[in-house]
Amino acid sequence: MHFTGITDKLLDFIRGSDAIVGCVAWVTNRDVIGALAERPVALIVNKEYALRSTDRKVHSQRQRQNLSELRGGLRRQDFPAPLRDIPTGPDSIEPVRCVGHITRGTAGNTPLMHSKFIVRLQRGKPVAVWTGSFNFTVNAASNVENVVEIHDKVIAQAYLDEFARIAALSEPLEFKAGKADPAWGTVLPKRTPTAATGAAAKKLPRKPAATTKNVVRKATKTRPKRRK
Repeated sequence: MHFTGITDKLLDFIRGSDAIVGCVAWVTNRDVIGALAERPVALIVNKEYALRSTDRKVHSQRQRQNLSELRGGLRRQDFPAPLRDIPTGPDSIEPVRCVGHITRGTAGNTPLMHSKFIVRLQRGKPVAVWTGSFNFTVNAASNVENVVEIHDKVIAQAYLDEFARIAALSEPLEFKAGKADPAWGTVLPKRTPTAATGAAAKKLPRKPAATTKNVVRKATKTRPKRRK
């Protein structure tokens, strides 16, 4: 557990990894980005208009420039379902993608990708997790934060599974709309009917759908006559 000196400990965790994958709401700390840039990464960040090249604000351009230093190289097929089961798009994963739902102006609260965890990969296998309240930002270093570093392969695998679930819903940084719109589409499990259910489906006639007219007519026939 870490309560102080968190940035330095985060840098040590990253530098001790062959590759890093995870979900971190905001990644803007230059030192952290520099450490991440030295190895393959796959990160999911919170969706914001500042991530798109159409946002010309100075701080937005600086944020995109920093993230552009990260490199990918990881493949979807090497991750758990549902990420590996997506049938469309390239197999390689961009170093940074985003998840969320945003609106312009003050339209109220919108769902965030607010997770903050990274998984250490060694030889392609998850071996440790870094998670807690700490965002990868400069301001976070002056906050009261906490982090847990877990060196357990079972727990690391659970976090890798969660990464795969969130990544399957992700979009590129040049997303098209503010609403959540997974670029890889929805992955549904395949249904394989058995021989028994297939035969039964062929034999049974389709039941006609009830209509308002039929229901009213039936009710009229069975309604008792009112005595005068």
